[in-house]
Amino acid sequence: MSSKLKILFLEDNVFDYELICRHLKRSDVDFEPLHVHTREDYIEALEMFKPDIILSDHRLPQFDSIAALEIAQEKRPLTPFVLVTGSVSEEFAATCIKKGAFDYVLKDNMIRLSNAVSTAMDRKLLVDENTSIKSLVHDLETSHKVIASKNKDIVDSINYASKIQSAILPELSLLDCRFPGSFVLYRPKDIIGGDFYWMAEKNDRFYLVVGDCTGHGVPGCMLSMIGHNLLNSIVHIKETFDPADILYKLNNELMRVLNNKNNLYKLRDGMDIGLLVVDVKADKLEYAAARRPLYAIKNGNLEAIPGNPISIGETKLKQNVFTTNKLKLSNYSRTYMSSDGYADQFGGERNKKITTKKFKEMLVDMAHLDGSAQKEKLDEYMRQWQNENEQTDDVLVIGINLMKLTTTTSVRYGMVVFDEQKLAQKTS
Repeated sequence: MSSKLKILFLEDNVFDYELICRHLKRSDVDFEPLHVHTREDYIEALEMFKPDIILSDHRLPQFDSIAALEIAQEKRPLTPFVLVTGSVSEEFAATCIKKGAFDYVLKDNMIRLSNAVSTAMDRKLLVDENTSIKSLVHDLETSHKVIASKNKDIVDSINYASKIQSAILPELSLLDCRFPGSFVLYRPKDIIGGDFYWMAEKNDRFYLVVGDCTGHGVPGCMLSMIGHNLLNSIVHIKETFDPADILYKLNNELMRVLNNKNNLYKLRDGMDIGLLVVDVKADKLEYAAARRPLYAIKNGNLEAIPGNPISIGETKLKQNVFTTNKLKLSNYSRTYMSSDGYADQFGGERNKKITTKKFKEMLVDMAHLDGSAQKEKLDEYMRQWQNENEQTDDVLVIGINLMKLTTTTSVRYGMVVFDEQKLAQKTS
């Protein structure tokens, strides 16, 4: 690609053309010339030669410089047009400038020519850059509109998904009715999240699950709904009631769903989960978990009941891999279940995690408060700790008040009320 300046000379006098060329060469202008003098050749040169600048005489056999300027403005509107002529009046020169010519140079004062050419090209460069910037701005504005439109569609879809997820999650009135003074602190990192809770009543036993799925946002939400539906099936349809057996079946069912034989890729998604069963009549708590501990307040002190060190969906498991811990209900005043999102939130003066240690200390300090006050205190502390930091993960904390227990005979979970007789007929 040539770096020379492409100059189109519109000149009917060969001697004047050669004179102008010699002057430009003496001024160290590196250029590639094309000389024309007819209207047809001029138009063809504009289209084929594509000059960087046009140097035009005024009087030509077929037309004049004004006509040549108008043709140039039509064919190559950004190309500088400089009038180089023997003599013109000041009035005519001003007319040329008004019509769009960049400059004019008299042939008896050629010393101005190289400067006029240089200045014209500097201006053209600025015009080209400005045009490129305007084009870029236009492209950016167009892209912004497209992105904004797609973002609105995505956000609208996620907001609708949030409504679906909220509808699937159990009614908190069930918890309030069964355990007055309890609370649920649920703060997804995004609009929707991978943390979920599940509740059910079966045979006068209350089942509560806190799940922490791989990821957050849309993937985590989808996995949480799979977990929710599998728990419904395992407990209400397949009638599995021991916490360890429920987790065992949940693991195998989740692996079956995510890694069926038609899948090209084996998915490594799963969840950490805690399952608490409250049996008031038997004065018993049962707890089984995949990695998530149960925190229980006994005589003002906190006990941590650990889960088994394996996640749901991690691998195919043997029957007895999960353990059901059995505790005396009347020995405890409160229990707490949570995902790891609260303890893992970054912030504070040194931008570090809240930590599990601090979380446990807070549970002990606020155990005497009502559930709503505990929820408010946890939420306020986390927001202050977080400060300007982005929320690290989905957050779910459930506190159960065991001091004001009530009983109920309904079999409910989510927004569904099951008729046990009909279920028995379907499964028989």
